[in-house]
Amino acid sequence: MKIINWCKENYILLGIIILSFAFRIYNLDFQSPWGDEIFTLIFSHSDKSLGEIFEVLKGDVHPPLYYYTIHFFLEIFGDSIYVARFVSLLFGVGGIVVLYYLGKELFNKNVALIAVALLCINHFDIYYSQDARMYTMLFFSTTLSFLFLIRYIKTPTLKSALIYSFSTALLVNTHFYALFALCTQYLIILYFIIKPYNTTWKRIFFHALISGIITLISFIPSLVIFLSTKGIKSFWIPVPERDVYTTMFKEFFGFSEIAIVIAVIAILYFLYKVFNEEESSNYKINPVTDKPVFAFQILFIWIFMCIFIPFLLSFAHLPMIVSRYFINVLPPVFLLIAAGINYIKNSTVKVTLISVFIIFSLTDLVFVKNYYNKNTKTQFREASIFVKEHHKNNEKIYSTFEFFFSYYLRPEEHHKVINNSLNEIAYRITNENEKPESFWYVNPLYFDFPDKDSESTLKLLDSLYVVDEKLELFDAAAKHYHTRADYKPTGGIEQFKPYKDRNGSEAEFSIEVVKDLGRKVTVTGWAYFHDQSMEKSKISIVLVTDKKDIVLDTESVLREDVTTYFKSKYDLSNSGFTIQIDKTNLEPGTYKLALYLTDPVTKKESLLMSDKTITK
Repeated sequence: MKIINWCKENYILLGIIILSFAFRIYNLDFQSPWGDEIFTLIFSHSDKSLGEIFEVLKGDVHPPLYYYTIHFFLEIFGDSIYVARFVSLLFGVGGIVVLYYLGKELFNKNVALIAVALLCINHFDIYYSQDARMYTMLFFSTTLSFLFLIRYIKTPTLKSALIYSFSTALLVNTHFYALFALCTQYLIILYFIIKPYNTTWKRIFFHALISGIITLISFIPSLVIFLSTKGIKSFWIPVPERDVYTTMFKEFFGFSEIAIVIAVIAILYFLYKVFNEEESSNYKINPVTDKPVFAFQILFIWIFMCIFIPFLLSFAHLPMIVSRYFINVLPPVFLLIAAGINYIKNSTVKVTLISVFIIFSLTDLVFVKNYYNKNTKTQFREASIFVKEHHKNNEKIYSTFEFFFSYYLRPEEHHKVINNSLNEIAYRITNENEKPESFWYVNPLYFDFPDKDSESTLKLLDSLYVVDEKLELFDAAAKHYHTRADYKPTGGIEQFKPYKDRNGSEAEFSIEVVKDLGRKVTVTGWAYFHDQSMEKSKISIVLVTDKKDIVLDTESVLREDVTTYFKSKYDLSNSGFTIQIDKTNLEPGTYKLALYLTDPVTKKESLLMSDKTITK
């Protein structure tokens, strides 16, 4: 009965919660797990004990609570990225609920509803609600601890102090950035020790002391992990730029200009209203009667401390500013925006601003960013699946990111990944007389590798191997290097003789570039079958002459623009191709260019003649 009554009284909030859940669960496992998410899956795996998880986290800077939570869910529901991300989703939606109650405590129900309505469709929050890391847990625990801190300040009893203590225990064991939020809270408590409300300074000091002891005891396991990293002298995070927080603020709103403008206007209007509040006697703040000033004090110190301390430490100690670490600054930012909008007396203006903010945020999320359909995370999963489908047991698999790819390519399934670069493979062939053998190579594309492939390595491999199978994805690629000595090109184009302009299954194509570089010719373009995805399809170049036809395998190029341009309901992103044809291997003459498309799943084949030629 209580639940039914709550739903009736809070039907708007319930609707926002349902929408928030929908925005966060849709296509939850569409993106491949990126590097940090694979860390989560490996470190929290169901076959590990809690002790093993704790030991493996030494050397990492993150507390164990999040990993224990994921481990618990993986044990019950199975090891999968969907389960791990679902935990983030729960904390993401839970954070919205807690933000609502925090908004009510600081302001009123209207401000709370505006804040959660705007956060419901926020790209930054949705993104990390679908990320198997501890960031939404940090959002949730920070907001929860501030909620109970404010309730303690308003009602300074031992019971409320203990409840607050347990919320801080959750907070400090979530992420090391939580320590900055805790410093903020202790600074606020210090103010109320000096200027107590509804109690004596001695009682608040006593309660704060008990709370601090409980928090410290709970933090001991995390402290062990934290201290194990004290010897770190360098980190992957770069020194922050001067505009780091300006860029971060824009990122909070998905770089949607209209949403940013409305946010800035609303925050400035709130500050204007607060600046016109009457001065309280002896700088003493009453949380009940001086709500705007009290809220300003809480939210301003919250934001200031959480951005100032990391900024200072980034120059004094180690760089540590990464936008996702600041997700616990979102609650005060959205409350300031909501409070500013709520101060607007004209209902039409108020509703207009909220509507425009939501419309532009949704447009940016769904259409501009194409968030639910566009790959933005390194596709370790898809590259690994491609290798598994084509890998022969006797062939070696190499990668400089062996740790990540080994989550999918496992030795027990006869897909062992060896941690080697192409330079190391070439060195062994050149200097250790290793016999060239066919192998697979999987790696991210855009990572700044310390052992970057040298020109001599690429030249050697090109002379010894043919890349006969390749899949290029978002920030990941899989290549099969087949030894030239035993390579036999395949091509079933004879079935189409005598050739027409279009042969076999219906398809579309375009050879966009034919660039003669002297010894080599670069050919690029796209092609796709009608009424199907190009995910498994293969595109080859055919050099057609009167005497013989030469079939050459191309390299796949990601072409998401083809899907968009033709407004296809199928995924055509694998329709791009490129190839460098070495003319030194050709006999003199003119060769007509054709495309040979095959698909092992649908069994379609197509030979498409073009009007392009190359001449030797």
